[in-house]
Order: sequence, then structure tokens, then C-alpha cells
Amino acid sequence: MYGSRRQEAQRLGRILRAKKGQPKPGPEDYNAHFYSLVSKDTAEMYFSTKRQQFLVDQGYAFEVIDKVPGMDKYGILTKAQEKNLLAAVLDAMDNETQEEDLSGFDPDTVGRKAGRRKGNLSGLSGGEGMVYNEYKSKQPKARHALFKHRDKR
Repeated sequence: MYGSRRQEAQRLGRILRAKKGQPKPGPEDYNAHFYSLVSKDTAEMYFSTKRQQFLVDQGYAFEVIDKVPGMDKYGILTKAQEKNLLAAVLDAMDNETQEEDLSGFDPDTVGRKAGRRKGNLSGLSGGEGMVYNEYKSKQPKARHALFKHRDKR
């Protein structure tokens, strides 16, 4: 019914494992970290505390990290900075749509209507020209003596 402790923990968030080429962890170091990103002051905080309690009940230790080194350079933007950033993103999206490849587009086909034509389903499915005939064999199959009375009806 339930998976292993690790599988249950994986369902609650992500497990970040060590990448190739990194030095091997020592006996006190961990080679995997569980993380879950949660927005503060939202309804998600309720579920976050439930996840934390589950992890504690399963024997895992956890640490809440509020500050990440280097996070200050991405500080809160003013309204003017937010508007400039939004305008830059929208402008980039407009430029992407203008550069769309239209080499296979034929403007002469625009506006043509679909038409009806006579046909059958076997033609659409690739079975046109095939014939299915039923036939009975001339000789009845040999049957066991116990079942011969069924043929006499």
C-alpha cells in the first residue's frame, strides 16, 4: 500500500543528489538533499508544515533556509523597475513571434473551403480494393463421438 520512506519523501518535494565529478562526501556529509520551495504568507505554508512533520516522523532531519547567499542582489524592485522588466519581457516575446519561420506557408491556400467528395470508410482506412468472402468447407471437421449428436439437429 505504501512505498518506502524515501519514495514517500520524494512525493513531497525533490531530492537533489551529488553530481558526477564532485568530491566524495565524508562520513559526516550527506550526498543528497531534500528541498521544497514554499512561498511565505500563502495557504501553501499550512501544507508545508504538514510535510515537515511527516519528514520528522519518518526520521529525517530538516532545516528551513530563509536566506541564500547572494540573494540580496535580486532585491525587491520598485514599481518603475517592475514595469521596465515587464516591458522588456513582452518586447522579447514580440520579437520571437516576428522571427517565426514561415517558409512552408502558402498564402494561396488561405481562405479555401473544405469540400465534400464521395467515398467510403474502407477507402479512408486503406482497405479499398480488398474483399472479404465467407465460405463453408465442403467436408465437416471430424468430431469426437460424444459431440456427434449436436450435429444431427
